[in-house]
Order: sequence, then structure tokens, then C-alpha cells
Amino acid sequence: MTYPDYGFYREIFGGSEEEEVIMPFIRKGTDILGGYIGGCELSGNDETELFRAVCAQGEYMEENEGFSSVKLGDMTASYEKRGVICPRAAAILEKAGLLFRGVTVRNGGV
Repeated sequence: MTYPDYGFYREIFGGSEEEEVIMPFIRKGTDILGGYIGGCELSGNDETELFRAVCAQGEYMEENEGFSSVKLGDMTASYEKRGVICPRAAAILEKAGLLFRGVTVRNGGV
């Protein structure tokens, strides 16, 4: 799956991060969202909407990258926030009909 370039991010998506900051996250966001679209065929405006979702995912990851932890008394809980689809990207994909929520049958399955 291809990912949007910096020109798309700035001019169409309306992003404001610097290229060297955001593009690594956009590339990672492309990998994450690839699983959520289930390999569906893109046509018409689909690629634009997918690229908008990837940009939203990239910004979300840039803002939230890494680990979070909560401490309560002697107990600490940590979790990694990577690999989670952000609400804005999910909304863009769902509105465009690209959010995969089913099962793919391959090799002549029933």
C-alpha cells in the first residue's frame, strides 16, 4: 500500500507538522491502517479518503507515541499505545466505506 506524500499532508489534509517529524509516523500509520481496510480495492475518491485517514493516524501517533503508565500507591500499570487505530482515522475510513469489519475467504472457501 502506498502512503501519502508530504505535499498531500500539507495541502489536502491541512497538516502543520514539519516533514522530518511527521513522515515517519505517516509511514507507520500506513502499515497499521492496511490491516483495517482488509485489502479492499480502491476506486474513485477512496485513495484520497484513505490518505486522509493515514494522515490523521500519523498525527495521532506523533502526539501519542510510546508508553503510558499509571501509578496508584505501590502498583504501576504500563501499556504501549502503538498499533491502535485513532478515532479520527476510523471515522474517515468508516464514512468512506473502507473500514473492514468482516472475514476474507480465500482459496475457494465456502
